[in-house]
Amino acid sequence: MLSLEEKKARQKIASRKYRVANRDKVRLQKAKWRKSNPDSVRATGAKIRLKNFNKRKVWSRNFQIRQYSVSPEQYKEMFDAQLGLCAICKRPDPDGRQLSIDHNHKCCPSQAKCCGKCVRGLLCGRCNRLLPLAEEFQVEIGVYLSSYGNL
Repeated sequence: MLSLEEKKARQKIASRKYRVANRDKVRLQKAKWRKSNPDSVRATGAKIRLKNFNKRKVWSRNFQIRQYSVSPEQYKEMFDAQLGLCAICKRPDPDGRQLSIDHNHKCCPSQAKCCGKCVRGLLCGRCNRLLPLAEEFQVEIGVYLSSYGNL
């Protein structure tokens, strides 16, 4: 007679073999279930995101640090020098996220990784999204604002 643990182990192996052998069928079944149960999918996703929030935060910060050739110590120095505030608006990130590393895109556009010499500072998400537009349309923005006497 098999113990409960042995039965579960055998069932797990059989289930795994079935999923591997019928990968497309299982995918379609899962997609169909997700489509018919959107509330459950949303709730499960929210639970997983909440459970892994700190892991994702650390992973994101480490990815940014590697991507822009900045050591964790350099990031901390920049963060402390800016008092944890955005270099442009002088506020913390409104969404409570970590500050993004800003760099000059014209310095190393062909490389997948930044050289590190073109890092300018840390920005909140809002300023990080607006800065490329402001840089691209700097002259047009100045002309527009000066035409209304606001510059």
